[in-house]
Amino acid sequence: MHIQGMESKVDTQPVVRHEENAGLEKHQLAHSIVDAAHLFQGMHVDPERKHSSGKVTGRLLLPRPTDNPKDPLTWSLWRKHLSLVTICYFVFMSNYITASISPILLPILLGFKITLTKASYLITFSILFLGIGNIFWISLSLKIGKRPVLILSSTIFFASSIWSARAQSWGSLFAARIIQGFGASSSEALGPAIVADLYFLHERGAKVGFYTFMIAGGSALGGVFSGLVANANPDWRWVFWMNVILTGVCFLATVLFQAETNFERPPEYETSEGLEASQLPDIRARSNASWAKSLSVTSWYDRETSIWRLWWRPFLTLQYPAVVWGSITYGVTLGWVVFQQTANASAFPQLYGFSKLALGNVNVANLIGSIVGCLVGGPLSDYLVGIISKRRGGYFKPEFRLWCLIPSFLFGPIGLMLWGGGLGDHLPAMVAISGSGITYGVLCAVPTVAMTYVVDSYRPLAVETMTILTAFKNTFAFGLSFAVIPWLEKDGFVKNATVISVDAAIGIVPNCDVLIEHGIITAVAQNIPTSADLTIIDATDAIVSPGFVDTQRHTWQTQLRTITSDYVLSDYVVNIRNIYGSCYTPHDAYIGNYCGALESIDNGITRIKEKYFKSNQRTDLLRFGFAPAEIERGTLAEVIDEVEFGRSLGSAVITGHVAMGKYDRGAHIIRNFEQRNLLGPDLLFSHCTTLHDDELEAVKKTGVSLSSTPDTELQMGMGHSIAFKAHKHGCVASIGIDITSNNRADMFQQMRLLLQAQRHLDSEKQAVRLPKVSQRCEEVLKMATIGGAVAVGLQDVIGSITPGKRADLLITRWDSTRMTPVHDPVAALVLYANASDIDTVFIDGELVRHKGLLTGVDWPKVRRELCDSAASIMERSKNAFVEEVKVAVMEMLQVMHFSICRIVLLDLFWDCPKFAH
Repeated sequence: MHIQGMESKVDTQPVVRHEENAGLEKHQLAHSIVDAAHLFQGMHVDPERKHSSGKVTGRLLLPRPTDNPKDPLTWSLWRKHLSLVTICYFVFMSNYITASISPILLPILLGFKITLTKASYLITFSILFLGIGNIFWISLSLKIGKRPVLILSSTIFFASSIWSARAQSWGSLFAARIIQGFGASSSEALGPAIVADLYFLHERGAKVGFYTFMIAGGSALGGVFSGLVANANPDWRWVFWMNVILTGVCFLATVLFQAETNFERPPEYETSEGLEASQLPDIRARSNASWAKSLSVTSWYDRETSIWRLWWRPFLTLQYPAVVWGSITYGVTLGWVVFQQTANASAFPQLYGFSKLALGNVNVANLIGSIVGCLVGGPLSDYLVGIISKRRGGYFKPEFRLWCLIPSFLFGPIGLMLWGGGLGDHLPAMVAISGSGITYGVLCAVPTVAMTYVVDSYRPLAVETMTILTAFKNTFAFGLSFAVIPWLEKDGFVKNATVISVDAAIGIVPNCDVLIEHGIITAVAQNIPTSADLTIIDATDAIVSPGFVDTQRHTWQTQLRTITSDYVLSDYVVNIRNIYGSCYTPHDAYIGNYCGALESIDNGITRIKEKYFKSNQRTDLLRFGFAPAEIERGTLAEVIDEVEFGRSLGSAVITGHVAMGKYDRGAHIIRNFEQRNLLGPDLLFSHCTTLHDDELEAVKKTGVSLSSTPDTELQMGMGHSIAFKAHKHGCVASIGIDITSNNRADMFQQMRLLLQAQRHLDSEKQAVRLPKVSQRCEEVLKMATIGGAVAVGLQDVIGSITPGKRADLLITRWDSTRMTPVHDPVAALVLYANASDIDTVFIDGELVRHKGLLTGVDWPKVRRELCDSAASIMERSKNAFVEEVKVAVMEMLQVMHFSICRIVLLDLFWDCPKFAH
């Protein structure tokens, strides 16, 4: 069946009108659909016949070429291919630029201090304008020609790339990305239109397939190469400067090689029988087309059709089912891929700890998939069309190509399930990566078939139909991906838990739900209504408690684990602080702190007061604290000066070691500070095992906090922890792990040790045969949670499961052999649980450990880096002057005004260690 034109519905004027051909008669089939055209020369048969026994003798060229030198169909193959490669490189770069930001999205987030949702707009809005910009460019190309439009748009593309690289704020970068998408957008719809201008019907499938491959290849390689650049240079702007170079090449290629392909073909040539291929050389010779003239920017201008009609015309093609179908098909497939790209930027680093390089290399699978997909949608579809047309006596119908969609319909859902299931269930990374590659293959196959089908059906309207396809698919992709990050960061819901709130007003609640919205606890109650947009975690047979707060820690010592297992304090000061500590580089300090933080999360510790050194960076991710150099070793005037200096810097916490048992030199810092009104809630003193009652009373009145570290204090001769004695006086008592070189980050162990040691001391003092248990599990749990929060000044933020506080939560399962059954959930945590029972850890509402595994950590890689760092420290330490250190430390312990630690730390800061070459 032949479907007539739509000119009466669209426009009574030609699609375009060349100024030299203005007198030509309007062709009546400008908007006709190619149906049963003769694709092969041979015996004439009824078009409705399914098969033919007639002999096919050759292929016919459709549409029929003219001998006009401006007819692109008569150009030599090298001229056609050069124009095709140029526009394909343009569209490659338009998608390369969009994808290149994915590996550096998190560094941009940190650099501009924005949310991940806001950072994702740099991708999604660029995609949006990459689509809707076509509406402007295409109407302009119909008016003044494709070449001047491509030159202008590539200029904007290049200039906005420079702007992106130089942007100093998120707003500036956001605007640059929008303009960048707008400038690059002309290539999206003009590509298939140029293919339709340059090539005959039987060639279009392969050429559109190549064009589609460049779209997908740009997205894939953009991530790979930007990952390589970001890995080689820590400054994320270098990714943008590389883009500047590549877009500069695009601009030059467009100026030098992109010819004008607009040509108004006479109607009799558009719809007549095809030309025998053997006649094409003669027509080429007669046309004598000039390459130089095809590079003119003034060779096309439509004087008769207004720009507004040209702008409106693409929308009128939506009345054709094939255009609507192609738009939806392309939009859905692209939307899922953009969805994946946007999600991958945060999912793979968070779930698998992928670096920028590894994240970029995820796109290698996408590149492989795109090659396979474009082969299926391009050359294979041409081959299949040829076979079917031959079987039908040389007749061609655009619908013949649709058979090539069958593999995509089968593999598309498989790819999405592998990707989504792999990430959702934290399966090996290759599962999700394989799914991503399959989805990319579908992205290439489906649009290639869809675009070629639409162009074959409405070749005179190739520009208008491609405009609608491009605008719709990018708008659809924007709409789908715009909500990806908020959806991935959607609110959480913990249900059916035994909640230990550590909040007197809430208490312990069985079968309780906890609602988390935007990282904040908003409800703690039974039977809270749920909704579909919540991430639901079933905590049946589990205890939900506040995250632990460690108030005394040295995670930088992670490389030195087990070294201090038989040390006393003097050994520790000599070896850890002054020998090994002087051999640390800033990178060693970083990897030590990082791995120590991972260990803490793995053990349910959600906040740490870390005594950190060798930092040459500023960051808003940490709250600043200040530690005077050995607060009891200097003169009182020196200590006061340092404390006042810390306060002048706006320190949230000022901390120091005080009254450390046998090492207590009688400085009585607390008494002296009380006399001078220097005590306050910003002070956090560690150990304090030999404080007197009057000092504890001063601590209570002024809000000073104390931190006990049971393991360290018992091993190193500091005496028994003061935590329960301080708690009895009404002081703020908390618990610290202390030195990582001796203790693992196990708050369960510290609570047990502190509790049972105090029970032993109290029972020894009871002059009865059957002593009573003096301290309860609930008290030590409070020290590890709300007590720690108060100590670091975050009692209004964390430390209890209270609506309005941040969601720092532990979900500890009690269905193991060592914990079942549970009659007292508090006792279960304090006396029975260990790190292996922790199922889930939330920090600020974010899942950082789930199903017993850390999220966002490539531990084998991190472990290798940690071991390499430890080996380097050990090697450097061989050059230390050990005997000099020992003498200096002995002097420090005997002469109070001499502070070797202050000297060493100063040397460390300037990277000039005193006791090492």
